[in-house]
Amino acid sequence: ITGVIPGNPSGETLTMKFKDVASKGLTLPSTKDGFTVKIGEAVYTGYTLTQSIDPDTKQTTTIFDLGDVKDYAGKTVTITYNATVNEDALDTVNNTAYVSKPNPDQYVEGTPVENKLYSFDFTKQDADGNALAGAEFTISGDDLDEKDYTANGGVTTVTSGADGKVTFKGLA
Repeated sequence: ITGVIPGNPSGETLTMKFKDVASKGLTLPSTKDGFTVKIGEAVYTGYTLTQSIDPDTKQTTTIFDLGDVKDYAGKTVTITYNATVNEDALDTVNNTAYVSKPNPDQYVEGTPVENKLYSFDFTKQDADGNALAGAEFTISGDDLDEKDYTANGGVTTVTSGADGKVTFKGLA
């Protein structure tokens, strides 16, 4: 997330907030340790972090309150973190960042980011077309980072169910 701190010729208090809204299917860090906030090239630790997860939509809203940033007018704020795709992800995961106007309760929307997730499924059948349960399949390949894939909720080995169906989901 990036934004520029506006000029402040009056020299009065200038508060600024950033808000990040991540869709169901994305897990964000829950403490300041999981985020790096910089103003210019310097790490900035003088912010407060609040986070909430909507029980219905499972969206995570994270607010970074930078406090009074009047001494940093014209500098770029950069917030970095790693989000993890989790088992609630369906076909896509979305993330949108917002920057507050000088009135910190009004936000300007940034560019939404959408990542598509793909799945691969098939049905194991016998020669007569009957579903076969208990067949085990493993997905692998040069483009599949097993550590990252499994950390993001994917499983590399799947056993066909009573309906013979096998599904690998959460693929890039």
